[in-house]
Amino acid sequence: EYHLAIQTACRMPAITPAELPPHYEQYLIVEVTIGTDGHVVDTRLTTGMADAAVVQKILSAIREFKYSPARRGDVPIPSQIDIVIHIPT
Repeated sequence: EYHLAIQTACRMPAITPAELPPHYEQYLIVEVTIGTDGHVVDTRLTTGMADAAVVQKILSAIREFKYSPARRGDVPIPSQIDIVIHIPT
């Protein structure tokens, strides 16, 4: 029996229009690795482009997310998920 990781706490940063070019819209996909304790152990932008400072702001926030870890039976296991972020101005 396998159970997916479940997000229990998160806070996405506010991205202001001043941080982006005019008429900017982008979808970013971030690959998140979750450890057996439910903490984020790695983040990686896999799709999309944005200013480096904006990407860093988003990745830093995601590293603070908390999860109930994935489980195989009753044993916590590491897992990966993708988060899709839409940035409009």
